[in-house]
Amino acid sequence: MSKYFIGAVLYTLMLPAQATPALYESFMVKPKWKAFAYAGSSSPSIPSVAAVNGEMRVTIPYDIMGETFAAGYTSTCLFTGDFDVAIDYKLLSFPANNGVRVGLVANNTVKRQVLLSSAGVAWGTGAQIMRMSGAANEGSMAGELYATDINHDCCHPIPTAARTGKLRLIRSQGIVTGYYFDAYQNFWVEINNGGTPVSFGDTPIELAAWSHDSFFSDKNIQIAFDNFFISKGTLTGPECPTPQTRY
Repeated sequence: MSKYFIGAVLYTLMLPAQATPALYESFMVKPKWKAFAYAGSSSPSIPSVAAVNGEMRVTIPYDIMGETFAAGYTSTCLFTGDFDVAIDYKLLSFPANNGVRVGLVANNTVKRQVLLSSAGVAWGTGAQIMRMSGAANEGSMAGELYATDINHDCCHPIPTAARTGKLRLIRSQGIVTGYYFDAYQNFWVEINNGGTPVSFGDTPIELAAWSHDSFFSDKNIQIAFDNFFISKGTLTGPECPTPQTRY
């Protein structure tokens, strides 16, 4: 695991104040988004996903079980080449040290989390920026944090007390970088990038909340996603027969 970042590199990479709304900002619009939810085979419950007042809410019940359990939405269109995407999150029920990660994900990293590192974060070839509540037994990843897992490079945690915020992923010439928005300073803060071009090509974008038996605190969790923005990205796939680009 990478060493703890003592300081963050600050960037004033703000989304335009008058940015064009995303192609699929509303989570009620299907088939632009596809919901998913899963848990362990012996789990008494699974997470749930619901669209409420135009936002997507994920609920993780206290009694859920599984090496990895998760719920969220996956874009049915694929992002090819460079992209710049961001999402708002709200922590509606989110006690401290609960073990849950709330993330903006590329290349379905969440679904491939079957081998856990000592920090409880899977090593994958995808990319994710997370607002997480690390369990007490997670060492340097314990507590309320922003973190990234990009191209096998994890986790560069940055402490936070934020319960609402924005997450952002940018892929430029193959390099993916994760950011969170500092509302007090009014700029985007870079957490990390994988250092080398990622190996995945066309990719869906995923909005997800997830955790693992090793770290979950057995508390009811609920979070919400809203205002998905595409500042840059070319979309392809069955639901996008003609490539579409937003800048």
